[in-house]
Amino acid sequence: MRPEVTNDGGDEDTDRAIWRSSMSYLTNLPPRRHRTRKRSVVNRIASALKFLAPVYALIHTAALATVSLTPAADGHLTVPTFINGNGPFPFILDTGADGSAAYQWFAQLHHLPLGKSEQVIGQTGTSTIPTYKVHRLSVDGTERQNLQVDGLPNRRDKGREAGVVGNDFMDGAVVVFDFPCHSVSSCRSSGTFV
Repeated sequence: MRPEVTNDGGDEDTDRAIWRSSMSYLTNLPPRRHRTRKRSVVNRIASALKFLAPVYALIHTAALATVSLTPAADGHLTVPTFINGNGPFPFILDTGADGSAAYQWFAQLHHLPLGKSEQVIGQTGTSTIPTYKVHRLSVDGTERQNLQVDGLPNRRDKGREAGVVGNDFMDGAVVVFDFPCHSVSSCRSSGTFV
């Protein structure tokens, strides 16, 4: 129950008592423990604000781009992607991938020029992979130019995705997945899909 405190003209001690009483009510703690719990409440509020800052930025951008998320036969979620002005092709949107990539069959079919080979180091060992030069990679009209994408070996499952759109395309963006509506929205402070 909220304590009743009145201020009849307000001296400083009464003001402090009202503040302590109100804060104790809000934090559901006795007044004597308020001082040690005050920092905890402030830390919780600061943590909540850090979490909400990207959402606030997303709401206050000039424009928000939304593209469809389409589940592929193997369960991956894909976005329509244009490569060198052709497409759309189903690319996996992978927030855990450092860079974008193209599967070997796709690179050969679309005659993507070979780039330099790169060494990939993983938990199970090291492998040398090809890279491909992509002049333009575009999702929802936002374009990245002159990219070098990793070459991936062809899949052995039923997936026929053309490649992966990775964090090199999404860096500096707020990305919001809306699974019930099968869409993904992304924007930078400029308001464009990344």
